[in-house]
Amino acid sequence: MEQLADDAEVLALKQAEVAGWFLKRGSRQDRWPMSRVAELRRGNIKEWVAWAFFNCSTEMAPRARFVELEDITDEIIRWMEVHLEPGYNDDAICMRLTMDPIPSSHRPLVYYAVTQTIFSQVINIQLHGLGFRQHWSGTLLYWHRPGVPPEGADARSHAAESCPPPIVFCHGIGVNVLPYRPLLNEMLEKASDRSFFLISLPHISMRIKEEVPSSTEMVACLSDMLSSWGFKSAHFVGHSFGSLPLAWMARKAPGFVSTLTFIDPVCFLLVKPDVCYNFMYRRPADPTQLLINYFLAKELYIAHSLSRNFFWLQNQLWPEELPGPALVVLCGLDSIVPSHSVRRYLTSYKQRRQVASLRVLWFPDLGHGEINFGPVGEAACTRIVSEMLQLEKEFTQ
Repeated sequence: MEQLADDAEVLALKQAEVAGWFLKRGSRQDRWPMSRVAELRRGNIKEWVAWAFFNCSTEMAPRARFVELEDITDEIIRWMEVHLEPGYNDDAICMRLTMDPIPSSHRPLVYYAVTQTIFSQVINIQLHGLGFRQHWSGTLLYWHRPGVPPEGADARSHAAESCPPPIVFCHGIGVNVLPYRPLLNEMLEKASDRSFFLISLPHISMRIKEEVPSSTEMVACLSDMLSSWGFKSAHFVGHSFGSLPLAWMARKAPGFVSTLTFIDPVCFLLVKPDVCYNFMYRRPADPTQLLINYFLAKELYIAHSLSRNFFWLQNQLWPEELPGPALVVLCGLDSIVPSHSVRRYLTSYKQRRQVASLRVLWFPDLGHGEINFGPVGEAACTRIVSEMLQLEKEFTQ
C-alpha cells in the first residue's frame, strides 16, 4: 500500500509540473497551478513543447522539426501517464515567456533620472571610497579593486600568479550593486588580500538600456577581464539573476572557474514553472510581491530583458555541469525560487554521487534577497562569506 501511495504521489507531481505551465483564462492569477491536467488537450502540450524546445509557436515550427515536435509531445503525455483528448483548449493559456507580450508599465522620466544618474553617482562614490575603479572589458562595465597585501608581505610576492583567485560578484535584478553593501563589506573584510571584480548589468538595473548581452558575449567579456589582469581563474559569486553568468561560465568557460557561490539562484530547476510564474505572471498578493511586481518585474527594460532574452535552455544549470567546488545558498521563504525543491534536488544529487565539494546553505526564515537588509541579513552575509571561504580553502588549496 505504501508503494502504491508513493507511486500515486510521484504521478501527481509529474502532472502538476506540466500543468503548472498553463494559466486558466478568466481566473485570478494568485492561485497556481491554475489548469488541471484533465483540462488540457494534446494541442496545448504541443504548443508548450514548441516554445520550450524550439522557441516558436506550433504554426512557425520548422518543417524539418515536425516529426520531432510530435514525438516529444507524445513522450511527455506518456511520461504523465494520462490520456489527453485531441484538439486544443482555448481556456488553458500556456506561459511562453519569450513570446508573450512584454508585461511592462509606464514610468515617468524622473524615475529614470533617479535610477540612471543619482543611483549611479551614489554607487560610484561608495565604490570609489572602497578603493574600486571603473573599467571596461568589451561591452562589460565593471569595478575592480586590487588585493591589499598582508602586512609585512612583499608586493612582488603578491602578484596575480601567486595570490588567491579573485572574487567576481554578479548582482541581481534591482539597482545594480547598491543593495549589496552588507555582503560586500563582509567579503572585503574577510578576504582583503583578494582582488575584487564587481560586474555591472545595467539592463536589469532599472536603467534605459535596451541592449542585452548574450551568454556567449558575457562569457567572452568575463574571460577577457580576468586575463587582462593576469588571472587564470576566479571565485564567482552571484545573487538571483546574477547566478546566470555563473551558469554560463561553468558551462562555456569552466577553466576560468575555481569556485562558485550561488545565492538565491534562479539557474537550478528552471524546467519547473515556478521562477517564470512567480516573477512574471503572478498577481501580487502581499506588499513584498507588489514591490517586486511594480519596481522590478514590470519595469520596461527589465521586462524586455526577461521576456525576450531569457532562454531557459541556456540558463538552466545541472549539478553535473559544476566544474568545481560550489556553495548554494537558499532561503526557505523565497517567493521566486522553488527553494525547497532545489534544496532536495541538490542534496539528493550530493548524497547519490557523493560530491563533497557541493554544499547547500539553508536559511529557513529568510526570503528572496533578504540577505541585504537588517541585522538578520547581515548575520546571514557573515555566515555566507565564512562558508564560501571555508569551501574554497578545503578544495582549491
